[in-house]
Amino acid sequence: MPAHPEETDLIMRLYADADGAGDWNGVCERLVALTRAAAAALIVPEARGALDQSALPVELATMLLAPDDPCGLRRMRPERVYAAADLPGGGTQTAPWQIRALAMRLSGRDMVWLVLVRQGADFRAADGALLSTLAPHLPQAVALWQRTARARARAVLQADLGARLGARWLAFDADGRLCDHAPGTAKQLHRVARMRPGQRLEPTDAEVGARLDAALRRVMVEGALSEAVALGRPPAPALVLQPAPPEMAALGASVIGWVRTPPAGAPRPELVAQLLGVPVSEARLALALAQGATLREAAAALGVTEETARSYSRQIFARTGLRGQPDLVRALLNSPLWLEARPKQG
Repeated sequence: MPAHPEETDLIMRLYADADGAGDWNGVCERLVALTRAAAAALIVPEARGALDQSALPVELATMLLAPDDPCGLRRMRPERVYAAADLPGGGTQTAPWQIRALAMRLSGRDMVWLVLVRQGADFRAADGALLSTLAPHLPQAVALWQRTARARARAVLQADLGARLGARWLAFDADGRLCDHAPGTAKQLHRVARMRPGQRLEPTDAEVGARLDAALRRVMVEGALSEAVALGRPPAPALVLQPAPPEMAALGASVIGWVRTPPAGAPRPELVAQLLGVPVSEARLALALAQGATLREAAAALGVTEETARSYSRQIFARTGLRGQPDLVRALLNSPLWLEARPKQG
């Protein structure tokens, strides 16, 4: 266990930073205060913008992190604290900066470095000892940061995917009150229901509200596997209710509601042309048909004659091997092209 309160504080700040944004500001700022350094940096090469986030003077950071490794950071022995003169590349390049640097190896060949710098008087032995205190914790903290960063990246992708598909979720607690929801859900439902955190979902139609309460009761009390509730007349969205999986306990959720509206926007005709291998003029027709237009309506919307539109459709079927309009609509609606348009988050 650490012998001094400042060592305990440093370790706690290190793990707090690892579980946060990953900029390591907390532990570095505390090191600066304790050692009177000009700057402190935990350099994790995997981190995007490691050079910009290092907090070191730009000219020194550029030298330390140069691809050819002139100072020898990649040749440092793990767990040993180095002064500038001790660096494997020699300390002449880093003058007039005083340095204390510690390297630790992660899994495989990856390394991280904890660096203190200042000008003038050299660091004390106690300053190097503070770095040594953090040594056994650095691999664990960086591994935690890596796991957290990956989990955040996956969560962002999943949220973006749901938004692009027009799909969002609502979480209901055991009393049927809203305890959480996906970003943009309130905007998605604003025409048919009022959403207030900690309150019940309030459809604008009282009869819909009664059906919603009954559906929630069937899922929570009677054990129904799923229930569907139309929140209004078509094209108003519907809500599908299901028991919350155990992983949702952290949200306080007993029931998860799923809602979907058409994605905002449509794929560009140029992408449709690339997918089908047809000219853009024919792709525009294919896209109009996939969005529910008849051949006559599509021709009028595109400013061509119905005969020209019919000729385009024959060319599309000949080029693609599709067997008529239903096949064409199915091919486009089942494609990832509709994920291109990024809807605005509400």
